[in-house]
Amino acid sequence: MSEKSELSPPTELNTSDEHLCTRRAEQVLLVALVILFIWKGLMPAWSSLNTDFPTYYLAARLYRQGYPVRKLNDWIWIARQKDHASIDRPVVEFSTPTLLSILPVVPFSWLTPLDAKRAWLVVTLILLLCAAYLITRMTSLGTRRVALITFLAVDPLRLNFLYGQSYVLMLFLLALAAWLTFDKRQFACGLTLALGSVIKIYPVLFLFYFASKRQWRAILGMILGLLALGTLSLLLFGYEANRAYALEVLPRALRGEVIDPYSVEWNSLTALLRRLFIAEPDLNPHPLIFSPFAYAFLQPLCTVFLLVWFLWASNSSPSGSAKLEWAALIVLLLVLSPVVGPYHHCMLILGIALGADALLKQGQREYTALILLVYAIACIPLYRWLEGFDSSWKIFLAFPRLYAMIALAGLLLWKLAGSVAQPFGLRSGRAVSFGLLFVCITVVGALSNLRHLHGQFTNYEQRLTVKSDFLLSNEPLVSGDAIFFTRMARQGYEIGRLVQHVNTNFNLGMDAFHPAVGSSAGEVWAELASAQSDIVRFDPQSRPLIMSTEEQNAEEPSLSRDGKWLVFIREEKGKGSLLIKNLKPTEPAAAISSASEVADSHYDVLEATFLSDDRVIFSAEPGGRPMLFTADTANRGTAPQPFILDARYPAVSPDGVWLAYSEEERGSWQISTLKLSTGEKRRLTNSDCNSVMPTWRDDSKKLIYATDCGRGLGLTALAELKVVR
Repeated sequence: MSEKSELSPPTELNTSDEHLCTRRAEQVLLVALVILFIWKGLMPAWSSLNTDFPTYYLAARLYRQGYPVRKLNDWIWIARQKDHASIDRPVVEFSTPTLLSILPVVPFSWLTPLDAKRAWLVVTLILLLCAAYLITRMTSLGTRRVALITFLAVDPLRLNFLYGQSYVLMLFLLALAAWLTFDKRQFACGLTLALGSVIKIYPVLFLFYFASKRQWRAILGMILGLLALGTLSLLLFGYEANRAYALEVLPRALRGEVIDPYSVEWNSLTALLRRLFIAEPDLNPHPLIFSPFAYAFLQPLCTVFLLVWFLWASNSSPSGSAKLEWAALIVLLLVLSPVVGPYHHCMLILGIALGADALLKQGQREYTALILLVYAIACIPLYRWLEGFDSSWKIFLAFPRLYAMIALAGLLLWKLAGSVAQPFGLRSGRAVSFGLLFVCITVVGALSNLRHLHGQFTNYEQRLTVKSDFLLSNEPLVSGDAIFFTRMARQGYEIGRLVQHVNTNFNLGMDAFHPAVGSSAGEVWAELASAQSDIVRFDPQSRPLIMSTEEQNAEEPSLSRDGKWLVFIREEKGKGSLLIKNLKPTEPAAAISSASEVADSHYDVLEATFLSDDRVIFSAEPGGRPMLFTADTANRGTAPQPFILDARYPAVSPDGVWLAYSEEERGSWQISTLKLSTGEKRRLTNSDCNSVMPTWRDDSKKLIYATDCGRGLGLTALAELKVVR
């Protein structure tokens, strides 16, 4: 006994020294990470506007000022509003957030963009501190280790602050929901997750978890919260805006078809499978194997396997495994999400803290260290050095963050499954139930993918060659052998011209949209957007380009075939009125007359063109739904007449026989033609994607149009379509 007593003090001293060294190492690492975050994240975020905050700010400002929010997903429209608001960013877009995600930024929309971002950064810092406080209350890790786990996500936090994103807000809401559930307030937890779901959607998956755990009060709170917030969205934004979002935007967003769905920046499972098996002439010309069937099957197989594994493990785990279950589910939410930017990983902070706390209480120090190591790797921006590996087998090398996330999910799920007291046999009723669930969801998902992808690749051979740095090409117009169009590059919007596969772009000094060709082949009209939109005219052959302003406060010019008439749109709070102007007056007094109004802003005019008899045909949304109207230029006192419901983008063939247009069906826009003399109608496209903005070749036999098939929502390319008659 005496010998043991003599040996005890050195052992305790060694342990104390080890703990002291560990604590000092953690302190040094924490200080280094905080300095790195302030230097690379907070300071540049404070002094500059970056994507994506201008998008949220602009959407909130437009909503506050009474603009129609249903137009937010129109790339050209929101770019025009960005210019009118003098926001100094080349490109903004509003592609994935829900309508209610606008609301957190509305209180700051009275400020200038940079001041608004600074105010948002202050709020974000407060939310980060609150989330860390809640995590400290829920775990026994202590303040230092919670802070260390927080700032190990230094790159996600840096980008969240730099871009002015809202994922720290999501971290706070998830932390609050976790704290409420551990405090036995399930109903309030469900309400909190409902709020998170209408901001970023994927917390809806908690419903599956609550169902597997039979936490009915949490399910009730979440469903009631979603219903209440859905009602609020209807009251604030109106039925049509919500209908368009639910039918046209949400399904594509859930499939990851936003912006560039092939981008390795997402580093998601969906993006990897698209890179491997889905070809796209510009965005992914060299997949490993072009096999839509392989994508359609593997995408639900992989995601459902992970989800069902989690549901089985959480359903069978003992009651003390709640923190480990939440940790696994939070990681799983990010693995299953089709679009995952590095800033999404701010939410990992909660999952890793809960998982580490649960494992340390089980004495799993080595396993906890392994999870922390994989977590740190997942937060390192390795993909930036591997973006060049984007074709053939090298595609696998471009997704290191995805592999780290899958490993992290696997480690947590393995440990969660290992906590199951009595694993059921393959023939048990529970095994059969989960097996059927896995098979059914996989089959339904594969069939849904096949239906969605059917026919999307048929226009690839008819795609018009454009440069790969064009992110978007639309608003085409044919003039002889030339096709003029609007192109979006990283520096903004320009007018492009395509002649026999040769591209020319015309940089007019600011965003330019909607080219129109005059009666003279040597002049092009376009909309030039700054603090207001003006219609300008320029000679595409001149160097340097010489422009003249033809109409101020005017948008989307369209010229009659004989060059006599000009129609254009003038906006009032985002709603367009249609005006017409005689460019070849026969009386001297008419030469100085201003344009006259064809339809006021009540109609909310969207596009316009001419019929062969100089009547105007235009699309408008007087009741929130688009439709075509006709108006007589000779008798402008007559009200426009409704022509076709649920239709946009009218285009009359040069021979005056056919009208081409786009109409919405089940959330997608398809091109149809109408024979004006007989009313004969024919559908030309049928894929589960958008085909819009048709324009005719001079022979009246072919159409040039914009399509986002195989691409992101609204991120269109140009294609040619032969009209069979």
